[in-house]
Amino acid sequence: MRPRVEIVKLRPDAIVPKYMTDDAAGMDLCAAIDGPVELAPGQRRMIGTGLAMAIPRGFEGQVRPRSGLARMHGVTCANAPGSALRLHVRFPNCWDGRRLDSPDHHSHMAHSRGYVCPASHPVKVPLIRLLIRYPITDGHGLMLASGGQLTGHADFFNAWDQSKLERLVDECFHDRPCDPNHSD
Repeated sequence: MRPRVEIVKLRPDAIVPKYMTDDAAGMDLCAAIDGPVELAPGQRRMIGTGLAMAIPRGFEGQVRPRSGLARMHGVTCANAPGSALRLHVRFPNCWDGRRLDSPDHHSHMAHSRGYVCPASHPVKVPLIRLLIRYPITDGHGLMLASGGQLTGHADFFNAWDQSKLERLVDECFHDRPCDPNHSD
């Protein structure tokens, strides 16, 4: 499911992002500039798109270098992939309601789609996401100690005050959108 992103052109020559191939994971985003931009070595500069976007709740927009310029000439986006190694872990948020664990340590849990749990795992539990950024200077030949790119692992241990956790879970499951900063 691709989210609907509302886009407003702030200047007439701005180019609305589009998928360049059928299998593209993201859209191409173009700069809106009046002429060539020259950068000195190590210089950083903000380059506008001429667009304003309303990213739907629960989604994010990312700007990433895509062309060979990043690799061949060091022209890239600040804080883009390559400037930090990012570990994203999304814990499953649906439980089968029977087993606290399973032989493979994950089949008793499942991921929701659109916050809806599958019939096989009908019990909703809090959705927890973990993002860790490791600063790196050169990602060439970089490998995870655990193996390939999908081998990152994390464990969750509950240390929350149980009454506050129950209130948050109740509010967030039944009164979306929830405000995690809401106080009693």
